[in-house]
Amino acid sequence: GSVDYEGPMSRDFNSGRALSSHSLAVWRAALEPHIGRADAILDLGSGTGRFSVVIAEWFGATVIGVEPAGAMRDVAAISGRHARVFYVAGRAEELPLREMSLTAALLSNVYHHIRDRQSCASELHRVLRPNGRVLIRGAFAGRLGEITMFDYFPEAKAVCEQFPRMEETVQTFTDAGFKFETVERVVQQTCSSLKELADRTRLRTDTTLALMTDEQFSTRQAALEAAAARETESTPVFDTLDLLVLRRVAE
Repeated sequence: GSVDYEGPMSRDFNSGRALSSHSLAVWRAALEPHIGRADAILDLGSGTGRFSVVIAEWFGATVIGVEPAGAMRDVAAISGRHARVFYVAGRAEELPLREMSLTAALLSNVYHHIRDRQSCASELHRVLRPNGRVLIRGAFAGRLGEITMFDYFPEAKAVCEQFPRMEETVQTFTDAGFKFETVERVVQQTCSSLKELADRTRLRTDTTLALMTDEQFSTRQAALEAAAARETESTPVFDTLDLLVLRRVAE
């Protein structure tokens, strides 16, 4: 997922947010029971298309990536090319899609960026077929599990504590005609070492890092670089994220 950035952020975004092979394996396993048989999937806030492509590959589905940022879509058009993936300009609150045209929607690390979440839920209800599922991947305030980056960037954790809460998210979707199905804690190996983590955070593509002051960021980054330099054997970096699954009620 992405925020509406233009410029250098979109160029660095792929390397700063790439999914490790371990992450890919655990997310495929987590998503499969819920969207394995979907034929048309929305990747909302598709960014540079990293998830759009793997979903098309994994599940043999057509994927529509909706993304507001032109610079992100430009990168996706090159690095996220796939015969079954289509990228379109659009916002969560006003989806450029037909009624009941999709079987599932994925929101990966994007829900907290959406300003009008009621409109987003209503729009997802409109474009999904009965029993279609919404899958929200990310962090929720009050439920921040182990995220190694927060050990080094506590200010980033403070930003995440401003994210929507799980309970209010479920309520927003219930009000729009969805039913809570399940929530799963997914543990992914984000990086194979602290050095790799430092290489990623240095690019500052994570929104929570971008919101820190430059002084805060450089102090925290320097401490992480020092820890990475002291690392004698690679310490894998694990992160815990939530996968919230909601189902559109059949009328």
